[in-house]
Amino acid sequence: MNAGRDADRNWSAGGARDEGFTLIEVIVAFGLFVALVSASMVLLSTTQRTARDNTYRTTALNLAARELAITSDSFNSLLRGPESIEINQVVNANPLSGGTVGQPLKVNNVSYTVKRVAQWAAVGSSAASTCDDGTAQELAYLRVHVEVSWPGAEDRPAEMDTVLTPLKGTYSVNDGHIGVKVIDRDGLPGRGSRSRSPGRPAHGPRRRLRTDASSSPSSPPGATR
Repeated sequence: MNAGRDADRNWSAGGARDEGFTLIEVIVAFGLFVALVSASMVLLSTTQRTARDNTYRTTALNLAARELAITSDSFNSLLRGPESIEINQVVNANPLSGGTVGQPLKVNNVSYTVKRVAQWAAVGSSAASTCDDGTAQELAYLRVHVEVSWPGAEDRPAEMDTVLTPLKGTYSVNDGHIGVKVIDRDGLPGRGSRSRSPGRPAHGPRRRLRTDASSSPSSPPGATR
């Protein structure tokens, strides 16, 4: 009798095992599978986005280094020299082959905007702009800052800085520089104002300047404006 009951019990247990998974077990297993797949997709997407951003940033840094190299070559050139560097901000001034001045530089169908800001400064200066140094200071070096941005990264561009010093003897004591800062009646920067000096420089025509965001037009050594 006991042996028969044990056999019936074993058969019932075996039969229950052969019935397969319940609906709840299938739903739980499917939920775990979906969660794992979703986590994998998020990780893959993040990795791809990071790799793409790193590629864009590397290209932007190369363009920034290119802009600094072009500026340095012009600055140190015996034919062009420091006076050839445009002061204050310029945008996309040196296009790639086949490009247009002022238009974004395209690399692998991605548009990059190259902004360069150049300001003359005196030795030991910490002023925000050339005009804040005062005209009593000799402009000893050119501070150059380059920013390169691309779509989606306008608020975190690639940046590079350098300092360029004129060759010995290129600063003429007979010429000089004039620092002009234009402000309105409230003492605020007068951006976009035109300014020029009444005199004429010793070399080249007199040039007119328009003030930038800091309200400061400025001139390189040897070129009174």
